[in-house]
Amino acid sequence: METLDQTQQPVAVQEETPSPLPSPSPLPDEITPLEVVQEFVAAANSGSIGRELADDCVISFFGRHSRGSAVSAGYFRVFISSRYQHEGFEKATFVSPAKVENLKLRFMRSFSWARRRMVEEQKVQKVQQRATSLHLRAESDDEDEQPPPSRCTAELVTPPRPVSQGLDQVKFVAAKGVLKSLSADYSDNGLDFGHTRTIRLTLGYRQVPLAFGQGRHIDICLAVYEKYSSASSSSVAVPRRGSAARCNPPTDDEAEDDSDHRNGARRTLFAEADNEDNAEAEQDEPEPALEHTPARVEVNTQEESALEETPPPSISSCTPRKRHIASSGGEVKPKRTPRLNRLRF
Repeated sequence: METLDQTQQPVAVQEETPSPLPSPSPLPDEITPLEVVQEFVAAANSGSIGRELADDCVISFFGRHSRGSAVSAGYFRVFISSRYQHEGFEKATFVSPAKVENLKLRFMRSFSWARRRMVEEQKVQKVQQRATSLHLRAESDDEDEQPPPSRCTAELVTPPRPVSQGLDQVKFVAAKGVLKSLSADYSDNGLDFGHTRTIRLTLGYRQVPLAFGQGRHIDICLAVYEKYSSASSSSVAVPRRGSAARCNPPTDDEAEDDSDHRNGARRTLFAEADNEDNAEAEQDEPEPALEHTPARVEVNTQEESALEETPPPSISSCTPRKRHIASSGGEVKPKRTPRLNRLRF
């Protein structure tokens, strides 16, 4: 038996170490532009485009806009998916910053309208739910209900503009592809681009993270279908056509020959005819001798002086009988100018 005098040895207490927390799953890699375009094209060809569109999406099909997820999905299903097949779209790139600003300014009002309409529909749904639940309950329950508590003042703060938050988080990609008609008897609703048409597809999307960080979902906010042209995609300036192109280019060299300048067909024909006539006239005319030049000048001066001395024919208002009578020198000349010598404007 142990005596009380014996000192008790302390017992080592094992401290429980806390279990390490599970490390958060890493975020998925950034989605490439080609993946965004291919996912949209696959949904468009299969007819399930409604799952890819955001609530405030805008679709522009060659200048014809549709706003809102429900309206855009219906328009896409009736006028695009049922008539055309998306082909190509093998390359995609991010849109340049200048093009992004242009798209934001172009569709700012459409985005604002769609987001405002979305907020109004949510308010209407809440009011309808309250009205429906109120009629389903007994009348006695309404009297026993306590008045709802007053709302917090933080809810009365003016919310931000609906367009500012929506467009700042949107990323834009663009790709080139082909729209091919599914049937021979089709109607393009006045677009007039045949059975196949090369287009430029511009998509604006947001990345929405899923629960537990297992992935991200793409919400298409903007889809713009435009006619593809090599001139619009390149940075080379295209020469203008029209009246400005027919003008002669400005030059500082006055001695340069203007024969290569572009002229109209009428000007060219008449100019050539005039040049030929002048050349023939110059060949037919003999060269005047140098010694006869002074005499010819004297003859011309004498003829001019004779013409100046001859008085102009005067026509008086007298009868034919009185014209033959010799007039005396004391008659006064008529103040009015004869009719044939009057100036005609």
